[in-house]
Amino acid sequence: MKKIFIERQNTLLKIAVKYGDILKECFIEEDTEGPKVGDIYRGVIKNIVPSIHGAFIDIGYEKNGYLSLEKNQHINTLKKGDEVMVEVVKEEIDKKGPKVTRNLSLPGAYAVLTKEHSHIEISKKIKTPNFKELIEEDISKPEDVGIIIRTKAENIDINILKEEISELIHRYEEICNKFTYSSKVGPLYKDNGILSRVLRNYTEGGAEIVVDNYEDYLYYEKLIKEKRLENLHLSFYEGDLSIFDNYGIEKEILALRHNKINLSSGGNIVLERTEAMNVVDVNTAKNIKPSLKEKNILVTNMEAAKEVVKQIRLRNLGGIIVVDFVDMKSHEDKAEVLKVLQEEFKDDKHNTKIYPFTELNLVQITRKKYGKSICDYVFNSCVYCKGTGEKVSLEYILSILKGKVKKIKSEQGIKNIYIELDRNYENEINNDIVTFVEKLDGLDCDIFIRFQENLDNFKVESLIFHSQIEAMEELKVFSAKTRCK
Repeated sequence: MKKIFIERQNTLLKIAVKYGDILKECFIEEDTEGPKVGDIYRGVIKNIVPSIHGAFIDIGYEKNGYLSLEKNQHINTLKKGDEVMVEVVKEEIDKKGPKVTRNLSLPGAYAVLTKEHSHIEISKKIKTPNFKELIEEDISKPEDVGIIIRTKAENIDINILKEEISELIHRYEEICNKFTYSSKVGPLYKDNGILSRVLRNYTEGGAEIVVDNYEDYLYYEKLIKEKRLENLHLSFYEGDLSIFDNYGIEKEILALRHNKINLSSGGNIVLERTEAMNVVDVNTAKNIKPSLKEKNILVTNMEAAKEVVKQIRLRNLGGIIVVDFVDMKSHEDKAEVLKVLQEEFKDDKHNTKIYPFTELNLVQITRKKYGKSICDYVFNSCVYCKGTGEKVSLEYILSILKGKVKKIKSEQGIKNIYIELDRNYENEINNDIVTFVEKLDGLDCDIFIRFQENLDNFKVESLIFHSQIEAMEELKVFSAKTRCK
């Protein structure tokens, strides 16, 4: 059964999806007023650029949205100053504003209302005889929108489906009325982002959901009841450690800072991000027995294919991804590797497409990306390795340390805290030690910190004995008594 862990910390919402005990996907969303995927806006065309088949749309945000005009839209039908209703399909990245579309969609648990076509489309996974006829007889809709029936609709009462479609149509009509009768650019409809998307896309067949925010708990409780979602077990987490730390998810996320991943076969993969795409290089490395060269290459590439998919999903990578596999001559071997990729992406919800091997043994993968990669929030470029690696941001480390300090204080009643951190953080912490301790909720504690070279992890412990405290005296960076004076 799937397990979904939802942790809200300050302005960040983090979600992890496990299949059994295997972490498959991670999502992160910042609680800002900026445009998010699924939000619908009233906009005004500020500029049309024929050379790139696109237009820039003022949606009332500091950065204009970008609208592609290549698919089913002619540049001649739009002009500067036109008012348009658009949906955000990709959040802003760095200096680029959000990407938008006029093909609006409103997703529900069992159906999706869409402007991309105007007919009723049924999931190919639905195998029930005469299901299509039953749907077409019972479902009514406006002529200008289409309805997509999701796989989950196969096992519910037709009246539940009809009720949801009526809700989607009513919501769409409300949005259209706002667009017609309002004069300002800005949001017409705000989606609940990854919180609602995860419930729609990752609960088929049942799931266990753990949340640590009471508002999120009530939101899910209401939706589960209204949509009659079955086989879902919702629980509220109240531990001192964060959900991700308590369930071991944090360790797996922190491991994502390494761009090089070793394979059990002796090979490895190296991931690199460029402005245009993500590139993955597969190497045989130690797996180089001359007598079994072709076999070793296939073994490395097959294992690499599984790891590549794992890393793509965990890092929430999207757009164009190019994988440079080790050269293979056999068409059968290439087919085996492609089969592994397809199998590993089978339950992916991001409209992933895998293209055949090129003559240079490259495989191109395109994948729709929802939101930002968790790596964008967790890691910073490391100045000490000149851009060849990343370090965990101090803010993210603080969010983990805070839970550990809280646990020590509540369970042991001890207020002498020893912390080990990599030396990369020394200047940043020492420049404002009071703020650092305050964010730990440690102003009532004595804090001891040891900075070490090339420390791959961090440690938090209590100092119980007087001899320990005396031995660590030179490492004390903050004293609760001094602070009180």
